[in-house]
Amino acid sequence: MVDHSYAYRLIAKENKKRRNTAASARFRVKKKLREQALEKTSKDMTVKAEILENKARELEKEIKWLRSLIIEKDARLLDIEHPKEQPDQD
Repeated sequence: MVDHSYAYRLIAKENKKRRNTAASARFRVKKKLREQALEKTSKDMTVKAEILENKARELEKEIKWLRSLIIEKDARLLDIEHPKEQPDQD
């Protein structure tokens, strides 16, 4: 006579093992997808940071150029308003 409870336990154990293996496989797939998404986000953010750094450099150059124009114009205005005094010719 076959012990039915032993057979049921063996079947249940195998069933549990299959479910656990499937769950582990699903977990690995989800983990890999999360890692890929993080890598893509990281790359996108790196590209965006580089673009913003380049834009900041361009704006800094523009600011320097505009400042130089303002300083040049102010210097000319100062020269016109207050002409340089002529040295005494005694």
